[in-house]
Amino acid sequence: MKKAIIIATFGSTYLDSLYNSLEPLITDIKNKYPDFDIFIGFTSKFIKDFLEKNGIKIQSISDILNELVDSNYNNVIIFANFLIPGTEYNKLLKTVQNFKVKFNRIELRNPYLNSNKSLKDISEFIINQNNLNSNKFYLYMGHGSNHPGNKMYESLNNEFKKKSIENIRIACIDGNTNFKSLISSKILENYKEIELKPFMLIAGDHVKNDMIKNEDSWLNQLKSLGFNVNYKEEPLLKYKEFRKLILK
Repeated sequence: MKKAIIIATFGSTYLDSLYNSLEPLITDIKNKYPDFDIFIGFTSKFIKDFLEKNGIKIQSISDILNELVDSNYNNVIIFANFLIPGTEYNKLLKTVQNFKVKFNRIELRNPYLNSNKSLKDISEFIINQNNLNSNKFYLYMGHGSNHPGNKMYESLNNEFKKKSIENIRIACIDGNTNFKSLISSKILENYKEIELKPFMLIAGDHVKNDMIKNEDSWLNQLKSLGFNVNYKEEPLLKYKEFRKLILK
């Protein structure tokens, strides 16, 4: 029986960062599923088209699934490499539904924030990852969206509140749980030092530009407000403890 695992990712125009971020996950999956062949597929048509215009061939999830059908694979697991059950996950659900009759088994795994337990586990991972200093604020940049699944970010922040931890928060580029709202709130007023990190799976464009380099990046905005800011670029998939959680 031929078996395959597809890692479904939104994709990135920063391919080196994408594959560097995914490499530890691929290694862990190979160790856990040694009988499976591993493929990487993009869900973003925009990124796929952009890269192909520049001569870089990228496979969509449908491309890979058609290839697996032609190659007589009959057991397929798809890792939805997303944090929330949002637009990209819904697109993936529809794609998988279209291929169900073509395989003996095709299983789509959930995004990583998918239940109360996942919220608890990931909040504890974040807490344990930091040597918490009560004089420092720990700010994580998430992507966010206007999809109802965006509520998972606020639910994650509520996990910190339940533990009476007021100096860790996730803020997002898009959606309701956003950076602008955080800045306009009073939560930062008792802190002078901020540690800025990505709450993202890939250290791509958003981390490099929106978080750090752009003139209006979070880093530069925080500095202009008088904060002393340290930052780290490592995405979540670089942390062994996070990968253990998502591969349980």
